[in-house]
Amino acid sequence: MAKNKTFNLTSLATSDQKDMQRLSAQASKGWHLKKIKVPYFSYELHESEGKKRNYIVDYNKNKSDDYIREFKSKGWKYICSNNNLHYFRAPLNTPTHYTDITGKKMLYRKISTNLLLALLVGVISNGLVFLGFNVFSQADEPISLLISVFFAVGLLLLVVNVLLLYGWFAYSRRAKNIESEKV
Repeated sequence: MAKNKTFNLTSLATSDQKDMQRLSAQASKGWHLKKIKVPYFSYELHESEGKKRNYIVDYNKNKSDDYIREFKSKGWKYICSNNNLHYFRAPLNTPTHYTDITGKKMLYRKISTNLLLALLVGVISNGLVFLGFNVFSQADEPISLLISVFFAVGLLLLVVNVLLLYGWFAYSRRAKNIESEKV
């Protein structure tokens, strides 16, 4: 009976290639991509014969039979999809093939813009929380529990903002550098 295992999707924000290299390394150990687990942002792998394989992820809004055949004609086997991201596998040294670099760039820009908006809301919220912290800590009779809550929420928002900033930077850089990928 075939076994399955899961590992986290780690780096599509910064580089498709990094996760594709991880999938290739797992394939050589006998663990091959089966599907994407969306709520958990992870890959489900199934156990079979260890073979050296390359993986790619392609952005395309239309997953038609012609689209799949185009990859098959270039030596790539369709594995699974998550929304407009489609995963393919091929033997080593199969030339890389992408269909919609412009669409992928637009996707990264859209994600980058959404992260920037979330960051703006987070920074404003963080400012308001720390303002509340400052106001309550300088009151005539400070309420220590309320001050502690404001401080904890402020620190939590600060961490979230740093993560949003990282995501914004990573997706912005990805959109800018997308043309440098092999087509």
